[in-house]
Amino acid sequence: MIDKDGSFRYSQVIVLELSSKNLFVLNQNYPNPVKGTIQLAYQVSEDAKVVIELLSNDGKKVATLVNQQQGVGTYNITLDLTKYALSTGNYAYRMVAFDKNNNQIFTATKTMVLTK
Repeated sequence: MIDKDGSFRYSQVIVLELSSKNLFVLNQNYPNPVKGTIQLAYQVSEDAKVVIELLSNDGKKVATLVNQQQGVGTYNITLDLTKYALSTGNYAYRMVAFDKNNNQIFTATKTMVLTK
């Protein structure tokens, strides 16, 4: 940046290290749009209770897809949505993680389109 008087000064360099190993992640489902079976992938960066819910377009819970204590790692699950008798439309799925004291430490929501 150059000041109005023509002088300039460089700011101090700050180094940031980001590692995906230290992140909770909820990936987009595959395939999208969905015709029946989907793949969901997510990452847990610390031991946590993980809850993944399927929500209708108006935000009402349709189903609980995952509800368990999980350790650090990457998870891939295959779900058959035909067993829920869902109509064609837009749906969301939400992942919430809780620490050992039941404090919410992560939440993410993704959307998907269900077709018949």
